[in-house]
Amino acid sequence: MAAASTCQWGTAYSTMGARLDVVETLNGLLQAAAPLIKALAR
Repeated sequence: MAAASTCQWGTAYSTMGARLDVVETLNGLLQAAAPLIKALAR
């Protein structure tokens, strides 16, 4: 839920002309997609 809220704020600031940098705080991008990535790698 917090990520969606953060994304919405990012969109609002971007619309007003702010420059945004995305920072990933986990060990990698899209951690929940790991099983899908493993299946596709086969």
